[in-house]
Amino acid sequence: MGEDPLFTVAFLELDAESRAWLQSVRARHDPQAALIEAHFTLLFGLRELLPAVYLAHVASVAGQSSGIDFRCRRVCPKAYPGGFGVHLYLVPDQGRAAIVDLHDRLYQGPLAPYLRQDLPYLPHITLGKAPDEEQARAFCTGLNGGLRAIQGRIAALTVGALRANRFEPLASFELGD
Repeated sequence: MGEDPLFTVAFLELDAESRAWLQSVRARHDPQAALIEAHFTLLFGLRELLPAVYLAHVASVAGQSSGIDFRCRRVCPKAYPGGFGVHLYLVPDQGRAAIVDLHDRLYQGPLAPYLRQDLPYLPHITLGKAPDEEQARAFCTGLNGGLRAIQGRIAALTVGALRANRFEPLASFELGD
């Protein structure tokens, strides 16, 4: 259907100090930092649906959703099967349930068949990647020791595609309030 897989992300409204900290950590540890700025991924790469159907669904859900305030105070490792290394995630403690609810509502209607039941959704901001669990735990311990709360807001959903090693935004939908 669609040529490039579509993703839906929520970019973060943050204070300047938090944004600078995230960019600094991601620049050092996240191989995808130049691809896309810090975000929560809500819909993962999908090309099986007509882009017009996908965009209309995301617009509808966004219009029926409220902005989400979040706070993150913990970095945790997350290993995936298949030798992809260990990801380093900044996980929200405040706003987590609302982000999960938004994700779940996005995977209803025309997107319901594409929800990966085998991968439970964990809202997170990717900070980096480590080659193994030992290095990941050391990274997380080091960051968690001095981590101040990262507080922000999700106010819009952005649909985009990966093109030429960059996330290219195609449409953005404000969350209703």
